[in-house]
Amino acid sequence: DGRLATKVDGAQSQCVVVSAEPLERRSSGSVVFSLSVQAVDANSAEGLGVGFTTQGPDAFGKLPDSADDVRPSWLAGFDGATWDGATGRWSLC
Repeated sequence: DGRLATKVDGAQSQCVVVSAEPLERRSSGSVVFSLSVQAVDANSAEGLGVGFTTQGPDAFGKLPDSADDVRPSWLAGFDGATWDGATGRWSLC
């Protein structure tokens, strides 16, 4: 829908993006979103991670440097790992 997040030059390798609005719930109760990656940083040691939180953007004064610092959050990707914000543990996919 025309929304774009871009990592600026000089930004740390770990960046966090939070949408301005919650995901819309379907009649089935599920939520869905899509993501299009238009470019990658070939020098990055980790891959893209995608996740969810129950917190809205107003809950943050400043976004943390790492998504696993968002409480609560559930993440997947990176270098083949998942983060369970309920337990505070990383696991391999």
